Parts: sequence; C-alpha cells; structure tokens
Amino acid sequence: MHLPTAEQQQGPGGAKAAAQQQQQQQQQQAECKDRSIPLSDSPVPEYQPYGIAQIQATSSKLTNRTDDKGMLICIIDSGMDAGHPDLRGDTLDGCKFEDSFAPAGCPFKWDQDLVGHGTHVAGTIAAQRNNEGVVGVIPGPAELYVVRVFNDSGDVNQGQGLVYGSTVILAFTQCEGRLAALQVAHPEKQYRMVVSMSLGAPGPLTIERMYFREAIKRGDILFVASSGNNGSSPTMLADGELTTDVNPGNYPGSYPEVIAVSAVDCANNLAPFSQKNPSVDLAAPGLHTLSTASRNDVLPGSMASGFTSVQPRIRVQSAGPRSSQLGSSGTGKVTGKIADCGTGSAPCPQAKDSICMVQYDPQINKQQTPNPSNPPATRGRATVGALASRLLGGGNSSASRVPPQQQQQQQGRGVQRGVLPQPTKFLCDTMEFCMRQGAKAMLVANPPLQSGFYGVPFATLDAVTRADVTSRIQDSPVFATFDCSSAKCSCWGRIKNTARLPAAGLSLRQYEEVKAAVAAAKKARRQFVGTVESKVGAYKYLSGTSMAVPHVTGAIARVWAVYPNCPATIVRAAFEQTAKDLGPKGKDLQFGHGLVQAEAAFEYLARQPCAKGQAAGALDADERTQLGQ
Repeated sequence: MHLPTAEQQQGPGGAKAAAQQQQQQQQQQAECKDRSIPLSDSPVPEYQPYGIAQIQATSSKLTNRTDDKGMLICIIDSGMDAGHPDLRGDTLDGCKFEDSFAPAGCPFKWDQDLVGHGTHVAGTIAAQRNNEGVVGVIPGPAELYVVRVFNDSGDVNQGQGLVYGSTVILAFTQCEGRLAALQVAHPEKQYRMVVSMSLGAPGPLTIERMYFREAIKRGDILFVASSGNNGSSPTMLADGELTTDVNPGNYPGSYPEVIAVSAVDCANNLAPFSQKNPSVDLAAPGLHTLSTASRNDVLPGSMASGFTSVQPRIRVQSAGPRSSQLGSSGTGKVTGKIADCGTGSAPCPQAKDSICMVQYDPQINKQQTPNPSNPPATRGRATVGALASRLLGGGNSSASRVPPQQQQQQQGRGVQRGVLPQPTKFLCDTMEFCMRQGAKAMLVANPPLQSGFYGVPFATLDAVTRADVTSRIQDSPVFATFDCSSAKCSCWGRIKNTARLPAAGLSLRQYEEVKAAVAAAKKARRQFVGTVESKVGAYKYLSGTSMAVPHVTGAIARVWAVYPNCPATIVRAAFEQTAKDLGPKGKDLQFGHGLVQAEAAFEYLARQPCAKGQAAGALDADERTQLGQ
C-alpha cells in the first residue's frame, strides 16, 4: 500500500501544491545534475556523488573501511542486488530462512531487489572506490546485512511504503539477532550496529515504540530513518487553519529513539518534499542523488559511454554512469584514429581498425511528410519524446516511459491531424555500417537540425519545445538505443546476436569539434587519435528522504568504527552537536540540528573519555598514526 498523494490528501487544492512542489524540485534537480565529480579522465570515469563531499565524507581523517572493525550496518529495505559490481567488495549477507537467530523467518530473498530502492541505499552507504560507477560514503569494504521487507510487487514509494508495524518489528528483531550472533562469534571486535530504514508510515504504534525504547538501552545500536516525503501535506492547527510549515510525523523516524533525517539539495536547500516537524534530527543530501541501481530495475541495454582525446583535448564524458546515451551498444574501451565517415551513405575504407564516426541521418520518407494543409497536432515535450522514442525504436530511452495509454492518445491525435513521417534509417543502421567497414568502435553524432528532432519535424513542435530540442541536439550527446525492434526495423535483427561495437554519442557542437580535429590532422599528415569507452550502466538518480538516510548511516558507521568503546548515545550526540546549522539557530523543524558533518563528528568523538580507551585492534597502523596513537 502506498501513502496518498498530495492531491488525494488535499482535494482540488492539492493539485496546485503538488505542481508547485514538482516545479521547485525540477529546478533544484537541474542545479544539482552536474555536481557529481568524475574521479578520472577516463571516458566513463567513476563518479563521486555531490553528497559525499557535502557531509565531509572525503576527509582523510576517517577510516576507509569498516568491515574489519566490528561495525555492522543493517539495511531494512527492498533487498539488494548482491551481484552489483560496485558492491562486490563489501561483506554482504542477509536474512535467510535457515538463520537460527531470525526465528521469525525471512519471507523474501535478501539478495534480490526488483525495484532498486534498497540497492540505491546500499550504494550510497558503501559503493566501492574501484574505478567504476560511483563511490559511497564508505569507500572501502563495509559489512552489510540486508533484511528485505517489501514483496515482489515492490511495495515501496521512495521510502514511503506503508509497512505494517509487525513486519518492521520482525525486521528489527532479525537485525538484532545478527548482531548478537556476531558478538558471540567475535567478542574481540566489540560489534556495534547502525540500522538504516528508508521507509515510513504516518502513524505511531505502541508496540513499535516499546521495541525502540528497549533496544536503545543496549548502547550498541543506532537507528536512522527518513523524516518522510510529504512535505507539501497540510497540517490542521488548533484554530482550524491549514499549514504546510509543519507536517505530521513519519514513523519510525519520528520516535525520539530514532534519528530522523530530512533531505537537502546540493546547495543545502531543503528539498520541497521533505517533511518538517519537531522530530527531525539531522539533514543530509537527498535530491537527485546518484547511486547503484538494481540490474533488474534498469532498462535492458542501458549503457554509459564517452569519448576523450589528447591532442587536441576533447572530453565527452558520460553524464554519469547511469547515462544511457547509446543503449545496446557493445562494451569495451578502444583507442585509435578517428575516421570521418559522414552520414554513412558511402563506403568508408579509412574506418578499418579505427573509430568510425557517423552523423545519424534518419532519412525521412518524403512520401510520408505531412500535408501542410493537414499538419499533425502541435506537440509539446512529452509527446515529442514518446514519438522520437518510437521513431528510434527507443524501448530503452527515458522518453519511452510515457504510460502506454498516454502514448496511444498522443499517437491517435497525430493520426487524426496528419501522418507522422517515418525514418528509413535507424541508429542500428549506423552500427551495421561501421561494423561492415571493419571499425573497432564508433562515434554517433546527432542528426542535422533541419531533420527535426530525430525525424519529428520542427513544424509540428510548439515554440518552447522547438527551442528546447534545438538546444538538446546542439549541446547534448545522442541519447537513444540501437535496439529499434519496437519500431520493427530490420537492421536490429541482423546485428543483435553479433559482437557490436563500443559506441559513444556526440552533440552537434562536439561533432563539429571532432570533425575539425580530424580535418586538421589530415592536413598535417598525421592521425587524430581518441578513445571510446562503453560500459553497462546499472546506476540511477533518485530523490527522497530515503536517499538522505544512507548518507547519515554511512557517516555514523565510519566514525563509530574507530571508537568501539563509545556508546550509542555519545555517538549520536557527536553528530547532533557538530551538524552544520542550516536554518534558525539551534534545532528547527526543517533541518533538525543541521547537515551531518562526518569529520567534525569524528573530531568531537575523539575528545570524549570513551575514545581514550580505544581498543588497539580497531585501527590499522596508518590510522593510529593519523590519530597520534
């Protein structure tokens, strides 16, 4: 069951509030989109999401690994894609039927994640620094234990799945049982646990509250949960007035024994969906955050690709590892000379054993061009996205995610007002062309502006959409797929079972830059050399207080790992006392104590008496040197 939407909660007025929230969120996302930092010059580098530096998780004072320090992280969520390449370096386990310490049983497989929520959370906590994908708050190995509480239908909505209290309590018990088993097996490690709960429901439960009261007395467990995503939901005041300045609680986050986390963007502005109430304790990045995705949740053929050259220096890095610029291409990294093969309409022998560069030309069938006296309906961006996706066979394009009913309505309007022109050439035709030339990799540039948006004539676009797509063609690399089977193309059937070429996309501006470099090199009687790289991309951006929770969970684990003698109450105080104040002075409804700061909390804890009795085995030689021990 999902929580009601803002419109359902507020009636007709809710639609306006929801629209305003969506507009604000889109603006904030646009500002944060390019804040992820590439960690190398590779065409497809590993990325550091913006939130890592924002919470001081880049500090050299912090331990890089927690798996060898008795620090258990229990993730209660939708499961995890345990085979994800960015999580393989972690110590992974989860609740299973045969676990003697989980007498309640575990109804779902912990190492499956059909919706991608739990995998995203896990990646933010502990994606490995391994030259691919993303890096998490803990860059080295961490010990994760996963309890899956959502069924195969994915009963989770950005952390707002309505989970029955009994289910959550059983999950808590399973986490606690795992901790107890490790404490018995490895007493020398002084095992502690941080529980990550990116979920919630609108009402408290007495039995649930009783559990937290008892569990927190142990001193070796900290609970972290989302503050909730209904920030636009109104609250009725005592005088009957409605306000969105304060929101109802979200449980278990609103229990005082649990650290409730609100979400901010890359500029420390409160995310519009983040709930505001006295229960909020800390804030962390939660808007448009990049992390690992379950491979069951990404579209088939999703790729991350890019191109770089040294002389002249040109960089077309993937916009992030989730960038599906050219879906269903081959994979690999190829360095070689660039051969300019125009639109691929004539043989290009110079492409043999090289990187074949082609400008995509849809070659619209002129016989199907709309009659000016009976033009298709003027189209906006959503309609154009769906139509362009259909023309490209874009089953892997983000534009193709328009609901089927809406696509049928849009296509129906086009039929009534004129026939949409069809391309006679698809992207997979360009791939097949380069393969026939004997190329090792390929570059594909956007089509000329005069061809419209991938074959959708500019005459059918409204003014705003025309300006938008013109900018995208000029400035954004090709974002489409070679798999055009949904458009019943013939080329995909010929190449789908072959070893396809690694491929990267180019915007029109980038295409002109590379063309000029090829021409200059030819004039100077030398070769223009570059590198194309293409990888499978199981990564995505998500927004929600669910995404803020793992930032705090990872930070606590990294700090507490070094100080096993410090009880949970002191560790929590360290983070609350050192948080960066973002709102009114002191604790407030929006940010709680403020933005979590890992390095500041580490230094605070180092000054506490409990840190003086530090067990020597918890630190390696380098870490002891850093602390002057």
